[in-house]
Amino acid sequence: MNFFDGLPFRLLITRASSPQAMEELSHFVSQSPVSGKKHVMFCMVGDRPEGFLFDVARSAAGPYDSYICSDWDDLRGRRPGEVADILARGLRQGGVSESAVSVAATHDEALGMAFSRPRPGDMLVVVTLSQQKAWRMAEELSGSVGL
Repeated sequence: MNFFDGLPFRLLITRASSPQAMEELSHFVSQSPVSGKKHVMFCMVGDRPEGFLFDVARSAAGPYDSYICSDWDDLRGRRPGEVADILARGLRQGGVSESAVSVAATHDEALGMAFSRPRPGDMLVVVTLSQQKAWRMAEELSGSVGL
């Protein structure tokens, strides 16, 4: 769990590669005081069974106002968009409304969408295997907002 300071919103960049880890993260976020909305972007690798991917997504359902699902860059045998679609279905099975779920065509697109959502007072949680990419985007954004 890596927090990035210096943005007008709270940013957490982390990994959660199992249903249990995602459940713990969701619990943490649900207890986190935020004056605004909570957003999450998450991805998973393609070489996990479909049931496992559903379980990860269902474990993420609940504490966020918006969700962005994506494949990881290395598809590991899946078709482009397949993992993201499975995650989105899992969220809907977990009770998340369709309007709160977005599916990105690529991991980079998902990161771009994620960083464009939060407003001052919000919280953005980025669950990724490429924490360096997310960190660089945060650094670029903090420079552009004059912080």
